[in-house]
Amino acid sequence: MCATVMPGKIINYGFLSWSGDTLLPCMYDQITPAPPNRFVVKTTSNQVGLVNEQGDFILPLETGSLYREGNVFVRRYPSRQNGAVVYDTNGKILLENISLKHLQREFYYLSNLPPPDEKIYFLAFKEGDKMRGIFDDDCRMVVPIQYKHIQYVTDKYALLTYSDDGYTAWRFDGKQALPGRYKHLVYALDPRVLWGIPEGGEKWGFVHLDKPSEATYTYDAIYHNNKSNYFAVMEGDKYFLHNPSGKRINKEAFTYIGSIQRAHFEAWRAVGKKGKLVAQGTRTEEYGGPWVGFDEKGKAYEFKAAEDVMPEMHFEALMIKEIIPTGKN
Repeated sequence: MCATVMPGKIINYGFLSWSGDTLLPCMYDQITPAPPNRFVVKTTSNQVGLVNEQGDFILPLETGSLYREGNVFVRRYPSRQNGAVVYDTNGKILLENISLKHLQREFYYLSNLPPPDEKIYFLAFKEGDKMRGIFDDDCRMVVPIQYKHIQYVTDKYALLTYSDDGYTAWRFDGKQALPGRYKHLVYALDPRVLWGIPEGGEKWGFVHLDKPSEATYTYDAIYHNNKSNYFAVMEGDKYFLHNPSGKRINKEAFTYIGSIQRAHFEAWRAVGKKGKLVAQGTRTEEYGGPWVGFDEKGKAYEFKAAEDVMPEMHFEALMIKEIIPTGKN
């Protein structure tokens, strides 16, 4: 690299060969390495382009911005909406007339999530913010640009897309993780498990990504506890306890299973229970009467009436109206 030096400062940059031949004239305001063997050059008039180590232009000088993301280059035009163009390192157009942003993890109601993979994924937009898709750092399509909303947790979880005809689950290799579509589809804490209602159905169920054909949809409702990540599942007017993987861990039917309140925790600690209290419920409809506390394995422990417990405190559930995406990233 060469430079034009004025007293006290450098004003221009370029390239010289080891033999002293000029490869790129010393006339550029800024040269930024973008390995391997690529350089973003910028003029004093804010035009940017891409050159190789021989000084040959791969992308011509144009007004706007040009930068590397993952294994591709992105050029943005400030005067255009959805005006980004994505190139490979040889200047071939991979995507155009889109907007791009990094795919951000959506926590939703889940807690204690594993950290996301460091691999770069991009959320691509068309028609403003109306249509979305996902591409990896080589600009390989993972999800086509045709969905209104995309939910992402980490690379260990499926991608959930939503459009007018329902939900679809995707793998990061660009293939569908589950066959068909769903009216509603929601993450469980276990990355291999989802729960929802299939298209054309009315009942809820859990579906395992490794064994989707074994899923059964027979539940009238599924309520999720966003603190313990356990589930209360309704069959008729009875409740059953399921663990974070959707597995039933207590075969007994209860009149009600709900979230844990302070009085339940205090009673649990007072008797010296060693396990974690994950849910509480009742066997009768008597308000203020005896209740049971469930440990992590689903074992139920009997307790006398708890003071200061509000009635009908079901799991802090994702009800149907809350499952439908809002359109936020």
